[in-house]
Amino acid sequence: MLAVGLVALGLVCCGPFTGIPAAIVGWLEMNAIKEGRAPSEGMWMAQVGLWGGIAVSIIGTIAWFFMMLLSMASSGPAYY
Repeated sequence: MLAVGLVALGLVCCGPFTGIPAAIVGWLEMNAIKEGRAPSEGMWMAQVGLWGGIAVSIIGTIAWFFMMLLSMASSGPAYY
Protein backbone atom coordinates (compact mmCIF):
# COMPACT_ATOMS: atom_id res chain seq x y z
CA MET A 1 0.00 0.00 0.00
CA LEU A 2 2.87 2.35 0.78
CA ALA A 3 4.42 1.74 -2.63
CA VAL A 4 1.19 2.67 -4.44
CA GLY A 5 0.92 5.84 -2.34
CA LEU A 6 4.48 6.81 -3.27
CA VAL A 7 3.72 6.23 -6.95
CA ALA A 8 0.64 8.45 -6.72
CA LEU A 9 2.67 11.17 -4.99
CA GLY A 10 5.36 10.84 -7.63
CA LEU A 11 2.82 11.37 -10.40
CA VAL A 12 1.57 14.55 -8.78
CA CYS A 13 4.71 16.36 -7.73
CA CYS A 14 7.86 14.54 -6.70
CA GLY A 15 8.87 12.32 -9.62
CA PRO A 16 12.04 10.34 -8.93
CA PHE A 17 12.17 11.42 -5.28
CA THR A 18 9.21 9.16 -4.52
CA GLY A 19 9.39 6.89 -7.57
CA ILE A 20 12.66 5.27 -6.55
CA PRO A 21 11.50 4.52 -2.98
CA ALA A 22 8.22 3.16 -4.41
CA ALA A 23 10.17 0.74 -6.61
CA ILE A 24 12.31 -0.34 -3.65
CA VAL A 25 9.31 -0.87 -1.37
CA GLY A 26 7.51 -2.79 -4.14
CA TRP A 27 10.56 -5.00 -4.67
CA LEU A 28 10.90 -5.71 -0.95
CA GLU A 29 7.21 -6.54 -0.67
CA MET A 30 7.38 -8.90 -3.66
CA ASN A 31 10.33 -10.70 -2.04
CA ALA A 32 8.43 -10.96 1.25
CA ILE A 33 5.44 -12.47 -0.58
CA LYS A 34 7.65 -14.99 -2.41
CA GLU A 35 9.30 -16.04 0.89
CA GLY A 36 5.91 -16.41 2.60
CA ARG A 37 6.39 -13.56 5.10
CA ALA A 38 3.52 -11.51 3.63
CA PRO A 39 0.08 -12.49 2.29
CA SER A 40 -0.12 -13.15 -1.43
CA GLU A 41 -3.09 -10.77 -1.81
CA GLY A 42 -0.64 -7.85 -1.87
CA MET A 43 1.26 -9.06 -4.95
CA TRP A 44 -0.72 -6.83 -7.34
CA MET A 45 -0.05 -3.70 -5.26
CA ALA A 46 3.62 -4.62 -4.92
CA GLN A 47 3.91 -4.97 -8.70
CA VAL A 48 2.13 -1.64 -9.21
CA GLY A 49 4.58 -0.06 -6.78
CA LEU A 50 7.61 -1.58 -8.48
CA TRP A 51 6.71 -0.86 -12.10
CA GLY A 52 4.90 2.39 -11.33
CA GLY A 53 7.92 3.65 -9.40
CA ILE A 54 10.23 2.85 -12.28
CA ALA A 55 7.89 4.52 -14.79
CA VAL A 56 7.38 7.63 -12.62
CA SER A 57 11.14 7.98 -12.15
CA ILE A 58 11.84 7.75 -15.88
CA ILE A 59 8.99 10.09 -16.85
CA GLY A 60 9.93 12.58 -14.14
CA THR A 61 13.57 12.63 -15.20
CA ILE A 62 12.70 13.13 -18.87
CA ALA A 63 10.27 15.92 -17.94
CA TRP A 64 12.93 17.62 -15.80
CA PHE A 65 15.48 17.57 -18.65
CA PHE A 66 12.83 18.84 -21.07
CA MET A 67 11.98 21.74 -18.72
CA MET A 68 15.67 22.60 -18.36
CA LEU A 69 16.08 22.56 -22.14
CA LEU A 70 13.08 24.83 -22.60
CA SER A 71 14.25 27.23 -19.93
CA MET A 72 17.68 27.48 -21.55
CA ALA A 73 16.13 28.03 -24.97
CA SER A 74 13.79 30.75 -23.72
CA SER A 75 16.41 32.73 -21.82
CA GLY A 76 17.80 34.35 -24.96
CA PRO A 77 21.43 35.00 -25.84
CA ALA A 78 24.01 34.96 -23.06
CA TYR A 79 25.67 38.20 -24.25
CA TYR A 80 24.52 41.82 -24.33
